[in-house]
Amino acid sequence: MEFSYKARNRQGELMTGTIQAENIHEAAQYIRQKGLWVTKLTEKSTHQLSKKLSLPVTLGTGSIGKKEAVFFCQELHILLGTGMPVHVALSAMASSTKCAGYAHMLDQLVQNVKRGSSLSAAMANFPSVFPEMTLALVRSGETGGALEPIMRNLADFLERDYRARERLKSIMAYPVALLIITVLMFVFMTLFVLPTFATILSSLDVPLPLLTELLLQISSFLSEHLPEVGGCTIFLGGIIWLLLQQPNIRTRLDRAYLALPVFGTLSLYTHWRILLETLSVLQKSGMTLAQSLNMSTHIGNNLAFQYTLQQIANDVSEGKKLSDALQSTKLFPSILGSMIATGEASGEMERMMEYGASYCETTTTNLSSRIEALAEPAMMLVIGSIIFIFVLSIVLPMLSTMDAFI
Repeated sequence: MEFSYKARNRQGELMTGTIQAENIHEAAQYIRQKGLWVTKLTEKSTHQLSKKLSLPVTLGTGSIGKKEAVFFCQELHILLGTGMPVHVALSAMASSTKCAGYAHMLDQLVQNVKRGSSLSAAMANFPSVFPEMTLALVRSGETGGALEPIMRNLADFLERDYRARERLKSIMAYPVALLIITVLMFVFMTLFVLPTFATILSSLDVPLPLLTELLLQISSFLSEHLPEVGGCTIFLGGIIWLLLQQPNIRTRLDRAYLALPVFGTLSLYTHWRILLETLSVLQKSGMTLAQSLNMSTHIGNNLAFQYTLQQIANDVSEGKKLSDALQSTKLFPSILGSMIATGEASGEMERMMEYGASYCETTTTNLSSRIEALAEPAMMLVIGSIIFIFVLSIVLPMLSTMDAFI
C-alpha cells in the first residue's frame, strides 16, 4: 500500500512525501525511524472518505458536525498509534487544517487537556460533534488504557454511519426533486401555456370536453388569484410546520412513514443497522446492555423509532431479555429477533449484533438499488402523463371542430 504523509523534523520543518508499507501503523513506524514525527498520514489508494472530504477543501469555516467527528477519530487514532501524547497529537491536527471552525475546536481541546482535563471531558464541550455514545467510548478507552484501539473502532463505525446517512439522503432527495420539478412544470403550463390557447379554444363553436373546461378554469383561477394562492400556500406550510413540532402529531406521522412499503422499510432498516452497530461497539468497550441502550435512545430523527428504543431500554433495565423486548415492538423485523435470541442463548451477543447490522445493511442496499432503478421511470411516467393530459385537452376540441366541418 502507498501512503502520503506530512511530518516535521527535529527543527520543526514540515516535510511531505509518500511511503510504501503493509499497513498504516507500519508506515508510521518507518517515518518515525527517519527521525520525523507524523502530523498526517493517509492511504492514497483506498482512503476514499479522506479524498472526498479533504479538510482543506470541503470542511466549512463555521459550523462543524458529524463529518468533522469522522476526521477527528481517523486522524487521532493514527497519531496516537505513532506514540504521540494526546495533547501533542491534537496540536499537530490543529496545525495541519485550514478549516477555521475545526481548528478552533482542536485548539480548545488542546487547552483543556493541557489544563489536566481528560479528552472525553474536553470533547463534551462540543455536543454537536461528539454525542454521548462517542464520549462514553472515549471515556472507556481512557479508563482501560486503550484509547488508540477505541479511536480506531470508533473511526470505522462513524465512517460507515456517515456513508449510510449520506446515501439515504441522496436516495430520498432524488424522487423529491423530481416531484418538485413536476409540480413546477404543471404550474408553468397552467399559467403560461394554456392561456395562449384559451382564446382559440373558447372561440370554437363546439362544446369543450370536461377535461379542457376544467384545466381552463384552473388556469383562469391561478392567473387571477396567484398572489392569494401563494399566500395561502405559505400560510398552510407554516401551519403544517407548527403541527410537526408537536411531539404527538410528529410521532404518529413518523410511525405512518415507517409503515410505507419501500421508503419506510428503507428508513427502518437503516435505523436498526445503526442501533445494532452502536450496541456492538458499546458492548465491546465493556458497558452493560442497559447502559448501551440508554445511550442509544436518540438514534435517528424519527420520533416513533426513538420512542420504541426508550421502551426497549426501560424493559431491559427492568430485567427483560433484549430479544423479548425487541420482539414486543411491531417495528422490529422478526428475523433480527431470531438472531438476537440466538446470541443470548449462545453468549455471542456482540457477534450476532454484527450479523444483524450486516443483514440490515444488505437489505438497505437492495432497497436503495430498487428505488434508484424505479424512481426515474416512475417520475418520467408521471411527467409524461401530465404533458399528455395538457396536449389532449388542447387537441380534443380541435378534433371535434374538424369533425363538425366534415
